[in-house]
Amino acid sequence: MAAMLAFSCHHDPTEPIEPQPPLALKPNDFPPGQRKHGWASAIKNDTIDWQASARASFHFLRNDFFFCAFTTHATNEPGWDFLREQLTFGNMALRPKTYPLKNNVNWNVDDGIAFAIVGRYLGEGDEVVMGYEIDESYGDENYIRISVIDTVAKVAEGEFSAHFVADTFFNANLWLYPKHTSFKSGKFRCQLVPW
Repeated sequence: MAAMLAFSCHHDPTEPIEPQPPLALKPNDFPPGQRKHGWASAIKNDTIDWQASARASFHFLRNDFFFCAFTTHATNEPGWDFLREQLTFGNMALRPKTYPLKNNVNWNVDDGIAFAIVGRYLGEGDEVVMGYEIDESYGDENYIRISVIDTVAKVAEGEFSAHFVADTFFNANLWLYPKHTSFKSGKFRCQLVPW
């Protein structure tokens, strides 16, 4: 006697994956200001279309290194553009290079490491109410890449990604400001001008 065994499988047709709409980012709380010397942009905290003014300047101890600052302001009006937020990168050599970001805010020049800090300001931009330092647990996700340095036209250009954690000095303000902040898919182009 022969036995016959048959199997039947039911296979659902594969449904196509529909493309998702691009991430709808809300505008930043503060405008970028005049952008007289350049611009910077990033996705802040995964939801904010962050736009900023940008400028760069030579390191105050060595003219073969530079730093750059990306700032937002209370308004775009000239003369009333009080500082509200500043993202600063420091200790980059005047050549194309990618730098890991560390918490080296003492301005010591080290060709292998750059630093980044963020400050939040009130009043006329002279009262620091929150400070952030690099969250080093993000490793390779913290970097600044200098892709263009033109010392004749005095232009710096590149991209960045940085994750920050509140500086413990400002822990008393954590009820008002978040403990973490991040800037992803960042890009910038700015002039090297006297600070």
